[in-house]
Amino acid sequence: MNYIYFDIETLPPGDGGHFERIRANTTPPANYKKQETIDKWIAEERDGIARAAVDRLALDGTYGSICCIGFAIDDQPVGCVELTDTMDERSLLLYVFSQIDSDATDATNPLPRALTLVGHNIEFDARFVFQRAVRHGLALPYSLRAALNPVSGHRDQIDTMKLWAGYRGYVKLKDLAREILADDSTDIDGSEVARMWENNPKAVVAHCMADVERVRMLHEKINKTLGVV
Repeated sequence: MNYIYFDIETLPPGDGGHFERIRANTTPPANYKKQETIDKWIAEERDGIARAAVDRLALDGTYGSICCIGFAIDDQPVGCVELTDTMDERSLLLYVFSQIDSDATDATNPLPRALTLVGHNIEFDARFVFQRAVRHGLALPYSLRAALNPVSGHRDQIDTMKLWAGYRGYVKLKDLAREILADDSTDIDGSEVARMWENNPKAVVAHCMADVERVRMLHEKINKTLGVV
């Protein structure tokens, strides 16, 4: 096997003037004509709409950032690397890239073996990592160079969401884990990551690692049905 089970958690931008820029461009509905109604909307609605828009930037690698990366090669234990006071996003990516290449190297070959990236909605994770690597001027790890290629990487990716729901389908990993893996453990939702990271980053790390293990178990169960060894 040459699989790497993979998951990232992301955060919206914490600076860069994004809130102010979005707030300045957030205007009342066009049908609001009275100044009193417009002023009331600005006072009560504009900041909340702008904050929600900034939160959504966590889904865009142009603006958002990675707070932790969980991964496991084949049947190895799940590992996770997170942001700390001494590890920024660039250092996190460098460390993870180096660790994955090291784990993918054995005594029979001086170069890391190419890995197939497996995840739930893995195209999001792969593109986000690619975008952040570009942002920081980093080379992709040798073992994932093909899988993280935004042009042809889909050939080296396995998406458990698409395997289950089809190319245009959607299903949450936690729903599949409950129904297919009998995993009804309490967990946070992806939309809660940013707020949770502020107060309890270890819970986000635990969530990321749990999702890696869920993906691996789901992939193995699907492979069993497909007769894939």
